[in-house]
Amino acid sequence: MKLSVLIASMNRKVALGKLLWRLIETTKGHEIEIIVAVDEDVNTVQSLVGYPFVSTLIFNQKRHGALACWNQALALSTGDMLFPCGDDQWPHMGWLDRALAVHRNKLGGYGCVGFNDLMHAPTGPAHEPVTMTTLIFDRRFCKEVFGGVVAIPCYKYLCVDCELNDRARAVGKLAWCEDAIVEHLHPANGKRQRDALDDEHAQWAEQDRALYEARKAAGFPNDFKAVL
Repeated sequence: MKLSVLIASMNRKVALGKLLWRLIETTKGHEIEIIVAVDEDVNTVQSLVGYPFVSTLIFNQKRHGALACWNQALALSTGDMLFPCGDDQWPHMGWLDRALAVHRNKLGGYGCVGFNDLMHAPTGPAHEPVTMTTLIFDRRFCKEVFGGVVAIPCYKYLCVDCELNDRARAVGKLAWCEDAIVEHLHPANGKRQRDALDDEHAQWAEQDRALYEARKAAGFPNDFKAVL
């Protein structure tokens, strides 16, 4: 089984470099491809030219946004499993094996598994987060349930994970894997310094939340172009 890691990045060259090494370190024994889509950031692109762990490098000279970058990477992917990833995430040892075991044994090889990001605590009787922010899923599920994208392109940035969670839960194919950890290195939990991208995302919160509620009321239509 082949894994496609889809990374969107901008202005975080050092963090991205560390993530790439960590991905290789924690996925030994697995077939993986790493596709990185970079927005407007020449320095990061130059640092990745010839990088041994990057299968495909996409450079957008004009700003596309993280959601478009993830879907650009998806369009070039060949993996059976899909893992959209930010440049501020840190996989712990065993993350992939544990998630794949849940996908295989609990979901029957079809569905979506949520990672523990060490940021959103499990709540409620199901002992799982309300929203699982970091996900891995199979290619067929992406086509049939997520509308052929890994990031719903209607949003600016936020609430995409909320819609993906709702879509997967609606068909009974969302599973939480608490011991599969992909840590989110976020300013809100003091794990990195706040930057301009964080400030930008915060400005979109109200708009994206309103859009999410409207799309939920409409049954989450596939009113966008599929990538797969």
